[in-house]
Amino acid sequence: LSVTKQGCRVIQKALEVAMGSERALLVGKLYPAVAELVLSPHGNFVVAKMVEVLPSASLSPVLAAFAGRGAELARHRFGCRVLERLIEHCLEAQVSSLLEEIVEDADRLCSHQYGNFVVQSVLEHGGSASGRVLEKLLPRLPHFATHRTASHVVKKAILWADAAGQRGIAKILLNSSFADIACDRFGRHVAEELVATRACGNEVRMALALHIPKLATTEAGKDVIEACGLAQLAAAVAVGHVGVAVAAVAAQRNVAALHRPPAGLGHRHAWCEL
Repeated sequence: LSVTKQGCRVIQKALEVAMGSERALLVGKLYPAVAELVLSPHGNFVVAKMVEVLPSASLSPVLAAFAGRGAELARHRFGCRVLERLIEHCLEAQVSSLLEEIVEDADRLCSHQYGNFVVQSVLEHGGSASGRVLEKLLPRLPHFATHRTASHVVKKAILWADAAGQRGIAKILLNSSFADIACDRFGRHVAEELVATRACGNEVRMALALHIPKLATTEAGKDVIEACGLAQLAAAVAVGHVGVAVAAVAAQRNVAALHRPPAGLGHRHAWCEL
């Protein structure tokens, strides 16, 4: 039943409503088939439901079936969904082996059509593993910021970083070709995410202000100008307003302050030091 379209829905409902010995009997029948079910278009929903409704302490057979397959399942169309649920619902210690496999391959998984979702889940729910993921991503962060898929991972990293971590990400990106990132159709979303932060939003906005002429040459850049509240300044630049020079000097000072080495980097869970 678990590998059929209608049957998997029946089993999922049974997992939700069954209690005590009845649920124990049901999951006891499912445990031996977990390795097969996770790769099934319908069976993966059953495994995911098990992870959601069972106490995490009861999931050892599921974790045992996935041992050594973290990176493989992260790249699988259906396996990635179950990995996400495990990372969300289990204690970090329970999934530590799977997390290490994902961390080791994070710089490749973040640009994978399915693996990127697992990396995002680690950034949000992976505890100390989130910092180790960032260690893998930071050296190529400017590249990932403009990648169709990996840019979503960079946005998630910004979202779940603490203030020091957000400033650390901003420092790396601002020291790269940040104007090119902001002019990119994927990178623009990363730039906007940084501007939305309380920790460094103003500094990043000022850095963007220095590049308004370049931003105005692309559709993505124009969107950044609008989204980041730079439309009025852009209009002044367009007519050669003298006040732009003053604004640019102020912007340069703010950017210079941002580039000073931060006291330390952190993450809402655990951030790596640069």
